[in-house]
Amino acid sequence: MSTLVKAAFSWFLFEKTSQPEMILGQVVHGRGNSVLGANTAIGPCLNHLPVQVRIEPDWTVEDFLHHVQVQQLEITAHDGVSFDAIAECCTGWQPGSKIACLVHHQSEEATEPFELGGVRSSSGQEWTSSRLAHGQLGIISVEQG
Repeated sequence: MSTLVKAAFSWFLFEKTSQPEMILGQVVHGRGNSVLGANTAIGPCLNHLPVQVRIEPDWTVEDFLHHVQVQQLEITAHDGVSFDAIAECCTGWQPGSKIACLVHHQSEEATEPFELGGVRSSSGQEWTSSRLAHGQLGIISVEQG
């Protein structure tokens, strides 16, 4: 489903801007990285990673969806690397560059927010939307039943 959300949003941006290449921010769970115990840590390990999407005029819908899925799967292998480190080491972007469009899809809301020791938990939606800077566009989708 996240492939469809990113593809639809990419197509929308393409239709509005006529730009066939774009970088979208993807929220990843951050528990697949090599930090010892990241997969069992209590608390958020979320990270934002850039996903490059390209639209080719001769692609079929299947080609386009496959491209988006491959791009998002390839970047998740680096879910422990910060966006700033990727921007600095792997791109020609200016220092301090930010993601202008953040796309986040989750299969379902895991739990209702709760309080523990005076600290209130937040949902993935709340966390993602709180990370959007002024002027950023965010797409947050959650599957329902």
